[in-house]
Amino acid sequence: GSVKGWEACSSVLEYDDRNLENPTIPLLGKLVMAGTRVLVYSGDQDSIIPLTGTRTLVNNLATSLKL
Repeated sequence: GSVKGWEACSSVLEYDDRNLENPTIPLLGKLVMAGTRVLVYSGDQDSIIPLTGTRTLVNNLATSLKL
């Protein structure tokens, strides 16, 4: 069969649906521009925030900050 929908399969981290749409790029951009060192990490066991999503976020941030 095909996948009909997606949902978190674990409640261990208790993701809050209100936070799923918070834009991360502007927040990280402000931190970077203020001189704050930022580590963006993706574990290999989290399917909610996969490595590809983190790469996209960092690439978009670098583009928007002209880095």
